[in-house]
Amino acid sequence: MISNDVVMPTLLNTDPNQQLSRDYSPMILGVRRLMIIVVMALSYGYYTLFARNYELAETGLLSFALIIQLAPALLGGLYWRRGHAIGVYAGVGLGFVFWFYCLMLPQLVSVGVLDLTLLQQGAFGFSWLRPTALFGLELDPLSHGVFWSLGLNLVAYVVFSLLHKADLNDKLQ
Repeated sequence: MISNDVVMPTLLNTDPNQQLSRDYSPMILGVRRLMIIVVMALSYGYYTLFARNYELAETGLLSFALIIQLAPALLGGLYWRRGHAIGVYAGVGLGFVFWFYCLMLPQLVSVGVLDLTLLQQGAFGFSWLRPTALFGLELDPLSHGVFWSLGLNLVAYVVFSLLHKADLNDKLQ
């Protein structure tokens, strides 16, 4: 995906006159091999930090909570005509930030990567910014993280889609 969706469009857009005369296959093959090594290294790092302390089901739920951030954009794109790409970017971006803050930070604290004071006192010392009880709402950790990340994702998607006027290209898509 990285080679097809990031590297190739970048290469083809840098010099539009030369795009058909050059062979990019060795570069793409190198990028693919490099990305395989990077993904394997990140997986091993995740295993050494988290997999020994957490069950597979808990890791799966955390991953599902991240993937569900795409649901408002997917459903909005299928059924809501006013949905806009700016709203998708804002919603998914905000959803990821709150997913990381409410669900990933507590795991980083529990394995010793971050200090425990973040969970006890909250960000910047404000108790209402605790990742496990954001704005005073206390639920189980997974429900809490999904509530805030998915809820703010949906709000940002709707608000930014309504604020942005669709041009002709948007309407055609």
